[in-house]
Amino acid sequence: MKKLIVLLILVTPFIAFGQSMPYTATFSSNFKLDSKYVEKVLQAWKSFEDNKLDPADPVIADTIHAEMADGSKINGKQAFFDAVKQLRNSISDLKVSMDAFMGVKSVDKNADFVLIWAVNSFTRDGQKISQDIHQVWGFNKAGQVDFFKDFSGGNSMGTAPAAQK
Repeated sequence: MKKLIVLLILVTPFIAFGQSMPYTATFSSNFKLDSKYVEKVLQAWKSFEDNKLDPADPVIADTIHAEMADGSKINGKQAFFDAVKQLRNSISDLKVSMDAFMGVKSVDKNADFVLIWAVNSFTRDGQKISQDIHQVWGFNKAGQVDFFKDFSGGNSMGTAPAAQK
């Protein structure tokens, strides 16, 4: 909760003075709240936590592009699921704590995203680890995730060896 309060304090001045920003966004700076895809992402998180990943899951687009916290990139649905399954199988006792989540829509680009802030606690090689997570999930016009970016901090879960740099 403290993280969310700090985030809101840091973001509020930028909302109030949006027109006097010292930078221009290369993608978009015109977003509105839109929660239509939040439940899909939370269900995907729950599947990951429960280790019940299904590569046939229709929420993931065949053309997904994923960028992991370590800089590796994964392209395609099967490669994405292979990497996520390998990653999930490398840890145990996973507990997810969602700090915050929100859906946003880029008004000028007509693009939908879900933003997640969470903490993962898990065991790897007998060591208990807690990891801060921030993720961006992008949706295509068919309502499928076609973009995923992970900004994990602290004791990183890393990525599965199937990922490519």
